[in-house]
Amino acid sequence: MFFAAHIPPSVTAEAAKSAASAPRVAPSVKTGPQTLSLEAMQMLSSREIEVVRLVAEGFSSKEIANRLDLSVRTVEKHRANIMDKVGVHEVASLVRWCVQSGIVNQPK
Repeated sequence: MFFAAHIPPSVTAEAAKSAASAPRVAPSVKTGPQTLSLEAMQMLSSREIEVVRLVAEGFSSKEIANRLDLSVRTVEKHRANIMDKVGVHEVASLVRWCVQSGIVNQPK
């Protein structure tokens, strides 16, 4: 059974006032710039940027190979080289780096 509660206007006005004056908390995930960072452009070749963008967007090595007309082994080698250059050891960290570097936009 559902009961509708009546809340007096004075209470709702007070709640709205306290919500408006509450301190804002900064998001824990920093959004990356919308353009490619200079660091990323200097670290990676244009082909590596293509590959890492597709990796960060969730494509498999086989899908990336088909899209870029490369062998799967070449895509895997590019990904390994990129991870070495960036200094990460797992794909999740690589995706985070891509967002922070502006290679891909932060998911909403």
